[in-house]
Amino acid sequence: MEWIFLLIAYLPIVSIIVGLVLLIAGLVVKKTDKKKATGLLKLGGLCIGICLLVYGVFFLIGAMGLGPVPN
Repeated sequence: MEWIFLLIAYLPIVSIIVGLVLLIAGLVVKKTDKKKATGLLKLGGLCIGICLLVYGVFFLIGAMGLGPVPN
């Protein structure tokens, strides 16, 4: 069960790294294969979008006061 929490904790970091690698690979491949480059760019954007979504949800939870309250 701990691995699920560890995965959730590192999801944004892994998502950013994988997203940047895919975006760079898409830009490099763009000159040779347009179809593959489009797929890589979309997948890289999706990975970065997941990270932004997670951080946005955390921000909204904190802004609405739903997070933990210290004693």
